[in-house]
Formats: sequence, structure tokens, C-alpha cells
Amino acid sequence: MERIYIQQANEASEEVLDMWNVDRRGFLGLVATGPLASHPSANADLAQTKQTSVQAAQAAIDAAAQGGANSDIIEALRALLGGLASDAVSQGNVPIYATVAGLPALSIPIGISALRTNGYAVVGDGGAWPLAIEVENSGVIAPWQVLSNGDTRRWQLKTYEIVLEMFGGRPDAVYAGTAPNQMLISGTDNVPAIQAALAYLATLNTSRNGGGRIQLEYGQYYFSKPVNLKNRTHLVGRNAAGTAGDFCTEMIFPQNSDGITINGSETVDDRIQAPSTSSAGGSLIECVSIRSLGGADRTKHGIRVRSRSLLRDVNVINFPGNGIHIVAGSKSKEPDRRGNANFWRIERGYIAGNQHGVFVDSSDVNGGYGIGLTCYHNRGAGILDSSFLGCDWFACGAHGNGLLSCCSYKGNRYYAVSETSAELQKTEPGTNERVWALEGPGGVVGRYRDWTPGNKLEWLRGGPIIVADDNSSSTVFGGYLGESNQPPAVFSDKNMSLGGFRGAGSIGNGLQVGNGVATNFKSLATSGRVDIANSASGVSESLSLHNGGKLNKKRGASIAFYVSYKEDGATKRPAGSIVGRATGKQADCSTAIDLVYFDGGKQALVTSASFGERGIIAGVDTAFDLGSNNARWTNGYIQRLRPGDGDVFWTSGDGSPEGKVEAPVGSLYTRTDGAPGTTLYVKEAGTNNTGWVAK
Repeated sequence: MERIYIQQANEASEEVLDMWNVDRRGFLGLVATGPLASHPSANADLAQTKQTSVQAAQAAIDAAAQGGANSDIIEALRALLGGLASDAVSQGNVPIYATVAGLPALSIPIGISALRTNGYAVVGDGGAWPLAIEVENSGVIAPWQVLSNGDTRRWQLKTYEIVLEMFGGRPDAVYAGTAPNQMLISGTDNVPAIQAALAYLATLNTSRNGGGRIQLEYGQYYFSKPVNLKNRTHLVGRNAAGTAGDFCTEMIFPQNSDGITINGSETVDDRIQAPSTSSAGGSLIECVSIRSLGGADRTKHGIRVRSRSLLRDVNVINFPGNGIHIVAGSKSKEPDRRGNANFWRIERGYIAGNQHGVFVDSSDVNGGYGIGLTCYHNRGAGILDSSFLGCDWFACGAHGNGLLSCCSYKGNRYYAVSETSAELQKTEPGTNERVWALEGPGGVVGRYRDWTPGNKLEWLRGGPIIVADDNSSSTVFGGYLGESNQPPAVFSDKNMSLGGFRGAGSIGNGLQVGNGVATNFKSLATSGRVDIANSASGVSESLSLHNGGKLNKKRGASIAFYVSYKEDGATKRPAGSIVGRATGKQADCSTAIDLVYFDGGKQALVTSASFGERGIIAGVDTAFDLGSNNARWTNGYIQRLRPGDGDVFWTSGDGSPEGKVEAPVGSLYTRTDGAPGTTLYVKEAGTNNTGWVAK
């Protein structure tokens, strides 16, 4: 038997030595070719590589030893083989093995300190380890480590770019049914794989809070529970932002489950975690479609953003809660609202079939922006921005939203204004416009559900975009925010739209510039709204000021003038303002203004005037002056001057007033074509047009 192995080794030795560029020196090298190719110790899959020469030689040595070869020869072969193995590693010729799963059954040659594989469980399954290095064999084996040589040697993955298949992940999920409630047919649970990948990345650059990348391939990955990011992570798939199924990467989550949470240092999923640990702030999620199989738990969201991060080219589809849920307050005591997500970013996305598409709320979600979002067929708003200081939205589209926001009742269509489903259930449409606002006649149309007394249906305020915080200063730039029978956009105080809401009306008090559609204005807050270069009901308006009080309350619009600063150089000192005024709850505020000046920071009313058929009317009797003895008007053109209590008047005209000018006793008349004794007339008797006496 010894002669057979040594003969085989001799026959192959020249080929091995040529491959390694070494002289013979008595070395009996061997590759897995010829008669030895079928030997169980040889790795025939990798026989054509330099690395395999070492492996095959090791196999031949082991086989020769088993066959009874001379021990001195065997030891000499092992020593030379170890030198060649070390030389191979030093030259970057890292040996390649078939699979990670197969390594425990192998005996890696002494001298090899790094290796690669061609797969995880099966060659070509996408889970190849690009590099594994030998580490100390102690402690609990981690998911990114594998043993060999009878569990005496340990190998650890070394890479910053993870493919989920490196930990046994598989994009093989199959689901069926019609949204919103679907079911999983089959599929690998990828939770262990993603947890292993995240745990591995957490070991890298611990001083910099992680920073590795997880690549997801085409297909559907199923996750039986939410994915929690606790370190800065780059999670990237293939395509998405409008694509689905086999054309992109899909992450599938069960009914009534969150999808991905980007945690802050004090949070984990929807809870507060103390003491503070690492943060996923700075994470990037891109080119991934995140889908829920449905459910009814409105607290389960697609992507929870609790720390500053970037979402790019993402789909978020069919979650029972919000698609993208950006809620964070650094001082909040509510577990699901703690965090700091100021300056969040979303660049392109398709957000469909959720409660609200994108929901932004709380004190530390400011300065974020959304670009190129398509929010489609969400039950509430496409975008609901209730940030404390404001965010910006660029070129976003929102159509077909408000699926739970519209009703039909007694031949009319209404949309929800109230934010409370219970109030919308019990309030009869048409009786309170603060709960249900009239959209128009038409009865049952498409997706408009019937409102019935005592109904228990779920209702939700919605529309293309709702900017709901009166303290914020959010801005919408361009885009088309309204199609497919959805309620109007809502803009509260200090918020602004540039380019308007193409395809839908709007309500609220925000500034609108260039609104190309009719504006269904209803005051929702306490200050006025300005529209610039708009078209309301087909009438072009260069500038329009709207009253701004709450519905059924006194309200008015104003223009304030600021011309100087206080001593601190920063605080504006208002010099005056024109303020719209209403005298009754439903008064037409466009017919009244107040003129106000400020003296030493104290407001003083100059005059108050109403405009209507009777002209300009002082708001307070005998309270205001017109000019002064050293600040006079040059000319005053008045048809009738009424001094005193206003009963008598002074007027003028051609000819005698007798018989043609009615006036009370005491009135004066100046005759423009008079002569001495017939220029001034005084009304001395009667109440009609007689009793005039020339003076």
C-alpha cells in the first residue's frame, strides 16, 4: 500500500513543484488528480488552484500515513508542506474551501492561517466567506466563527460587507392573499441570520459605533419579528422604490409586527432602554421594499425612525400602522416616543397601503426632508407633518389617500376634519364642520363609505399632506399633492407651499404661492393666511389675505410692518399694522380693518374702519382724529361734511338748493354759481327740500 501512495505522489510531484516554483529537495508533493482524485480526503472541487495543491498534498500525506508509509518520510513531507502553506498565505494565495458548513469536517493544513469558501451551506448559494482568519480557540463559538480539525482550530469571518447568506439567510419566502391581510406560505426565517449579521458588525470599530454593510439580494426575505438596528448600519438591497417581487429585495414581516427600527442610544424597538448604549444614528437603508402581511394593530409601523438616519429608494407597503414613523423627543417619558431624529432624510420612496404614509411628530424630528416620495392609497394622510419646528418636502406626489377619511351621507360627500375616530362616528355629517366638512353633492362615489348613525367604523383624518403643528414652519416645494378623490391638503400657521397643490384644494392658514387649483379655504387656527399668484375658483389673484380665526369664532387677517430693532439689535420693533376685524362670529372679515401703531412697545389704536356700501366707518365713536393743527391734509374731497353729532351737513352745488336738496335744519349749502347775497344758504325750517334761506 505504501508503494502505491508513494508512486502516485512521485507521478504528480513534478506538476506540483512547477505550480509552486520550488525545487524537488525530496518533496513528494501531490495534487488531487489521477487515481487519487476520488480519495475521500481530497477536495476535488478545488483541484485547479495553487491553494488546493497544499490541501491535496495534505490529503496524500494523511493517506500515505494511513497506508503505513515510513514515519520519517511522513514527517519530512509535513514539514515541507507547512512551509509551502505559510508561503501561500504570505503571497495572498488564501486557500478556498467548498462551504462554511463543511469546514468542521475538514483538517486544515498546519501553516494555513486564513481561508475562503465558495458558499455557506452549498457551493454557489451566495453565502461565501471572502476571508476567514484563524483566531484563538476559546470561549463560546460565535455565529461568525467556525471550527475545524476536530474542533481544535477556530476561524473567524473578516469583512465589512455582509451578505445575509453568509449567516444562512435565504430570500425564499412565498406569501399569498390580497392586501391588507395576507399569509405566509413558506420561507426561511431570516431573524437568526440578521441578528448574527448585526451582532458581527457591532464587533467592528466599536469606538465608531459599528459601520458595516449588509447586502440583501433579489427575492423575498421573511422575518418572523422586527429588525432592531442598534449600531450604525448600511442595509442595502436591489432596486425597490416602485418595484416589487423578484425585481427587487423584499423584507416580509408577519401581521401586526413592526418592520425595522432605527434606535437611538436610549431606545430599543418601542421601548426605552437604560442605561444608554450604542445608537443606530447615521444608518442608511436603501433599495429595499419593506412589506407587512397586514393586521389591525395601528401601533405597528414599517420603519420606526428614532435616530437621525437616511432612507433612500425604499418601499414601505401594507403596514397596519404608519409606513415611515418618525417620532422622537429627547425628553419624552413615553417609551415609544423617546429619541432624537432631527435632520432625518428620505430620498425617493413608494409608501402605500399604510395608516399614514409618512408620519412626523414630536419635539426632536425637525429639519428633516423628503424628496421624490410617492404616497399612494394610504388610509389617512400621504404625509402628516406635525414636527415642532418644521421640515421640508420636495417634489412629492400623494394620490388616492384618505381611504378612511371620506363618507357619503344624505346625498352629499364629506371629509374628516376631526382627528378622533370616536367623534367622527357619533357626529352626523352636516351638523358640525369641525368634525365633518362638506366636499360637495354626489352621494356614494367609489371608495366613499356610507355614514350611518351608531356606526362603529374606523374613521381617520387624511388627505395628500397635513401640516398640523401651528408652531412649525414646514415648506412644500412643487410636486403634485392631490389626485384620486382624496380630501384637501391642510396647512396650519407659518407653513408654506411653493407651487401649490396640483390636483387638490387646501384648507388652513399657511402661505401658498402659485396655487393652480381652487382653494377651499376654511380657517383652522388663529392667524391669517396669504395666497400669492393663485387661482381661486377660476379667478386670478395676485395677493389675497384670508381671515385666520377658528371656525365659528371671531377672526381676521393682518399685515404688520417692522422697521427697526430694539436696543439688543435682534428684537424687531413693530411700527404699525393693519389688522382685520370681525364684529360677530360669522361676520365677513374682509370688510373690516384696524390701523394700529406701537409707541414704546405699547399698542395704541389709531383708527378702526369698516368697508362696505356705506364707505369707511370709524370703529369707535368720537375716538379718533383726522390730522392735527401741525400735521394737516392738503386737500380733502368730501361730498357732504357732517360736523358734531352728524345730523346736519355742509355740501355744495350749482343753483339754489331750495326745492331740490333735502337736509335737516342747521345744514349749510354753498352755491358754486352764486352772487353777493346768494352764495351761502342755511336750512332754517322744515325737514324736506324746502326752508333754505340765502345769506
